Amino acid sequence: MATLTKITLAKKADLEQLMVAYFSEIDPSRLTTSGQLMYPYLNAYWEEPTRHAFFIQLEQGPIGFALVNDWVVDSTYQAQYAMAEFYLQPAYRRQGIGSAIAQELFVQFKGKWEVRQAVDHASAIHFWRNCIGGFTRGHYAERVMEVDGQPFCMQHFET
Repeated sequence: MATLTKITLAKKADLEQLMVAYFSEIDPSRLTTSGQLMYPYLNAYWEEPTRHAFFIQLEQGPIGFALVNDWVVDSTYQAQYAMAEFYLQPAYRRQGIGSAIAQELFVQFKGKWEVRQAVDHASAIHFWRNCIGGFTRGHYAERVMEVDGQPFCMQHFET
């Protein structure tokens, strides 16, 4: 059974390693030509109280991560939490692990949520619709909105 573990600063390098795998899959522009991570907000997860970094972990170690913060783009909804990044290694997908962990975070951080995906990332949109739809029993709103010139699909719901 997978668990959530708060990431300490001492484990930042392990998180960076997983983030390189994540961004090489969804947005290689976040990596330098030599494969180094370019994520300017990473240190803030240990400096700001509204940012939370977690490993998704099995006995053998981290198999993914979740970054939760309060940076929302749709100010009309006034969400308190956003799923900034969420990653599960491919070998562990489609087993219910990601959905269970995401829902655990929704319970841990009670309030209004915004979850967003790039519109060209169909598998992420499918995952989040199923996850959030199951968690809320279909009581969520969805819209497409541009952020810095890029269209995003976003779901809003309350826990």
